[in-house]
Order: sequence, then C-alpha cells, then structure tokens
Amino acid sequence: MAQLICEKFLQENGIKYEKTPEGLLIFSYQGGNFIITNDEKDELFLQILMPGIYNENSPANKSKILSVLNDLNREMKIAKARYEPDNTVWLAIEMFIDRTPDLKDFFFRVMDILHETRMRFVNKMSNI
Repeated sequence: MAQLICEKFLQENGIKYEKTPEGLLIFSYQGGNFIITNDEKDELFLQILMPGIYNENSPANKSKILSVLNDLNREMKIAKARYEPDNTVWLAIEMFIDRTPDLKDFFFRVMDILHETRMRFVNKMSNI
C-alpha cells in the first residue's frame, strides 16, 4: 500500500520513475537517485533509499567510514546511514504511514533530509 501511495504521488507531482518487476520505484530528484521499496509483508512501511552515495575501495578506511556513519545516525532525524556489503554507503528513510497519508505533508522534507545527510557525509569524509 505504501508503495502504491508513493507511485500515485510521484505521478501527480510529475516525478518520472521506473517500476521494476519486483515493485521498486526508481527515480531521480534534485540530482539524487532514489528507490522506494515494496514490502508486501508490511503494507504501511515506507522505505526510501538513496543508494550508493559513496564507494570505498580501500578496506583500511572502513573504520573511518563507520565512525562517520555512526555520527550521522546520531545527528540526523529519521535518516539511517549504512555501510553495505559491497563497500558502498546507502542512506535510508524508514517510517510507518497510515492508510490515508497526505505525502505532500512530508515527502519533500524527507528528500531534503536525505540530501542533507549525503552532504554531511561528504563533508565529514573530506575532513578525515
């Protein structure tokens, strides 16, 4: 249900997206790439991902990256920053919505939070 609500919202707001066979919605917004997942087991769970904001080729930097991610997770409201098994950093917003949400109340704020989290990550990494 959350994914269908988001799909309708994207359509109504002229945001172009691709829907995968798995039901993922992939779109770009203000220079960032995003994925809205489809959790069939929990229809009121909304997850918006900002994939691959950083790729680390040196395992020696992993502890520094994890420290930066830990800082971000403490600092940012609602955003989660995580280190993936393929050595990339992804950001996520995970929340529950009701059956009749008005996405315009929070969707663009969520996008801004993800962009801000990415910028803070980049700034923190440049200061290491």
